Amino acid sequence: MYENQIQCAECLCTLYFTGENGAWGITGELCYDCQKEKDLMDGYDDDD
Repeated sequence: MYENQIQCAECLCTLYFTGENGAWGITGELCYDCQKEKDLMDGYDDDD
């Protein structure tokens, strides 16, 4: 049994490991902080 490590596309910190079937998790996914940065850069400046 092996698990695939999913990393943030920006800072490469580990987000999580895929489950048994390895079906969830997408390449290029960002951690919370990097996603927040990206949203600011993209002009989505709403603080939810």
